[in-house]
Amino acid sequence: MDLSDIRREYITKGIMRNDLASCPFEQFELWFKQAQDSELGDPSAFSLATASASGQPTLRTVLLKYFDASGFVFFTNYNSQKGNQLSENAQVAMRFPWLPLERQIKITGSAEK
Repeated sequence: MDLSDIRREYITKGIMRNDLASCPFEQFELWFKQAQDSELGDPSAFSLATASASGQPTLRTVLLKYFDASGFVFFTNYNSQKGNQLSENAQVAMRFPWLPLERQIKITGSAEK
């Protein structure tokens, strides 16, 4: 199936560096509140990418439970595939897909218990 013609125009004004908060956590909080106010379904849902010790990636959707300047909190079963991968390789990537707002947020870093 050829999907190359599926395209829409993005109509928001975009993002200008001068309009962003100097603290990325403050910016995330602002955008998170906008996502909540827009009544998006599950604005706290994000894709979490983990990888095994050998580098085999896995991606799944989880829910953000808390965030502040020290990081982002989500829950996991430590005996699950996600929990096992996190114990083998703490590097993660998160993506909040707020597509109706023409915005997606990518966060990378190390996970810890």
